[in-house]
Amino acid sequence: MHVYAGLFRFPGRADTRLKTSRSEAEGKRHPELGWRFLFVLDEVAGARHAVPYGAKTNMAVNLHRSLQETIFRHLEATYPNEGGGFLLGTLHNGDVRITETIQIQNVFAAEEQYHRYAMTPQDWARLEDEADARGLALVGYYHSHPDSPAVPSVYDRDHALPHFVYLITEVQEARAGEMRAWRLRPDRTAFEAEELAVGD
Repeated sequence: MHVYAGLFRFPGRADTRLKTSRSEAEGKRHPELGWRFLFVLDEVAGARHAVPYGAKTNMAVNLHRSLQETIFRHLEATYPNEGGGFLLGTLHNGDVRITETIQIQNVFAAEEQYHRYAMTPQDWARLEDEADARGLALVGYYHSHPDSPAVPSVYDRDHALPHFVYLITEVQEARAGEMRAWRLRPDRTAFEAEELAVGD
């Protein structure tokens, strides 16, 4: 899953255009949105909607069972394509409590959606406003892996942000299965598995 942005709004700052050459941008070209929409770079993850790295080496990701069921139903409905959305919640002592999920349409080229998921910068900006209005933080994303394990792919790693929670759900034959929580290492070399606590 990834986010493309040509114009990205950093919290508490004026709108800031990410500047790059066309040749650099072509390396991250979206098949429908075109080269102007660039993958959001690491500076975004320094915003206050990110999950900070602190003294703890691992964090707990807390999710209510009803929210997990909401995510499962959404991802089953998008099968055999990938589906996904935002995770809103709160941060406390390095742990994350997810309190809301927001479904976001997959805007990747239709013929690639079975293994690719993308959202627009407008989605990101809108959800930042919604999180602010609710007194919540934008803590991460969820998406599905149709007929594949709930393990980040190389593509996921290359398009992830180090400071966000990633919930990945395996969906086999339109039935949601294992859900796992991940976070990208600061050096971007790999994902770390995080503790996912699902409760009532």
